[in-house]
Amino acid sequence: MDLPELKRLERRDVDMHLTWSDGTEHEITYDDLRHACPCAKCAPQRNDDESSKVCAEP
Repeated sequence: MDLPELKRLERRDVDMHLTWSDGTEHEITYDDLRHACPCAKCAPQRNDDESSKVCAEP
C-alpha cells in the first residue's frame, strides 16, 4: 500500500490544513505539532508551556 502524498498545505494563524492525495484532510495546531516534536529547538517552548508542567500535590 502506497502512502498518500501531500497535495495541499494551507498555513493559517494558529494551525495548518493538510490535504492528501487520497482525499484525507487534517488540521494540526502549531502547539500540538510543537508538543509532538522531539527536537532541541522545540523543547524550550514545549517545556515553558504551563499545560506541560506537572502540578505537585500539597
